[in-house]
Amino acid sequence: MTGIIRIIYYARVKKNQIHPTRLDRLLANLACGTRSTVRALLEEGRVTIGGRPEKNGARKVCAEDFDTILVDGEALDHPEGIFVLLHKPAGYACSHDPEEAPLIYDLLPARWKNRNPRPESIGRLDRDTTGIIIITDQLHLVHRLASPKHAVPKVYLAELDPTGPELDGGLIPLFATGSICLDGEEKRCLPAELVITGKRSARLVLQEGRFHQVKRMFAACGYRVCALHRESFGEYTLEGLNSGEWRFPKNN
Repeated sequence: MTGIIRIIYYARVKKNQIHPTRLDRLLANLACGTRSTVRALLEEGRVTIGGRPEKNGARKVCAEDFDTILVDGEALDHPEGIFVLLHKPAGYACSHDPEEAPLIYDLLPARWKNRNPRPESIGRLDRDTTGIIIITDQLHLVHRLASPKHAVPKVYLAELDPTGPELDGGLIPLFATGSICLDGEEKRCLPAELVITGKRSARLVLQEGRFHQVKRMFAACGYRVCALHRESFGEYTLEGLNSGEWRFPKNN
């Protein structure tokens, strides 16, 4: 099974794979309120299932019930989970720490910050790096899509220091053979596909995602990356997304 097929398989959430859960826990996890707030919603008859008020928070509900559950007459907000693509602008941090603001999560609906589990990014990008970020609250996907053993390809466009040396064709086999060792690490990088697109620009395909990896790979060869953009993550691209915008994948 290829890395791209794995993405398709894991990212498509099947409703029948969601285990039954208590109604009050579901509502609290979906940020409908705190446990006490949810209890009040139920007691006041503001939660309905199939058009009938449901006051029993201990009632077990399953995925088949999700479309019939209303809170104050409104449908639940993606009870099956969140899996979105974000076009990250420069200057935003892939962090939940408010001291690092602005954050990529500020670009998403504010109510999502209170979900449990809260949405997390798959494959973080540096603050000054732009491009595609996958954000999900389906935490089992984070490891499966970020782990190098699943060989999910990620495509980067790099612009190098205009005052530095021009790119040498000898870098192509160096990257392809997995011969590069990052500063401070003993384990060599996995083989990567390098395409030189200009005197100081390149397209790089990686199947792993170490800390500042693209910048450190070029640095190990005597080059400095001054601009970096992630063009795609597996099958997912930025098609139709302007900087700062997000959307659900078209195949979900």
